[in-house]
Amino acid sequence: MTSKRFAFERTLSLPIVRGVMRRVLRTAGKYLRLPPQLEVDLNISVRPHYAYCVYHAAELARRLNLNSISVLEFGVAGGNGLLFLDQLARRVESALGVKIQLYGFDTGAGLPEITSAADLPYWFQPSQYKMDVGALLSTANSATLVLGNVRDTVSDFFAKYRPAPVGAILNDLDLYSSTSDSLKLFDHEATLSPESVLVF
Repeated sequence: MTSKRFAFERTLSLPIVRGVMRRVLRTAGKYLRLPPQLEVDLNISVRPHYAYCVYHAAELARRLNLNSISVLEFGVAGGNGLLFLDQLARRVESALGVKIQLYGFDTGAGLPEITSAADLPYWFQPSQYKMDVGALLSTANSATLVLGNVRDTVSDFFAKYRPAPVGAILNDLDLYSSTSDSLKLFDHEATLSPESVLVF
């Protein structure tokens, strides 16, 4: 390896240079549609954890000859994450040929009543993170909202919605009790991808 090439590669490995490059690529991505795999590989997505999970869940499904998967978001709040997923899912579908069904779990009315010290009542308040359901439904074209307290909605989710195998679960319910309730999803006839990705 020549000393000039070594110096160049060493410069690229500096955190500040990587940060600048990531910002440039992220800005370019607003105007140019980069392939989803490139966004994931370069870690330049606005929500890199969502992009990584959805892309790799769909890639696994493609290798397993599954034609569709489900992605569940627990804790939709204002809907920014679900809107990101809505756009990302269409791009990943186009790139990999795997259909992605989106489900967003939320009360629609903000956080439920806080009854436990484990839920940090000094930090979280009931009704915090309210959703404008109508506005979200008019914007998120392919997402299905599962409204109600997660304690109730997970119990009949698979029977009621008959989703494709779950490839990724993105959980941001804030409260310990709600997060714990969401895990009861696995007490039912859950249809999961062989390697479902869970992110908290």
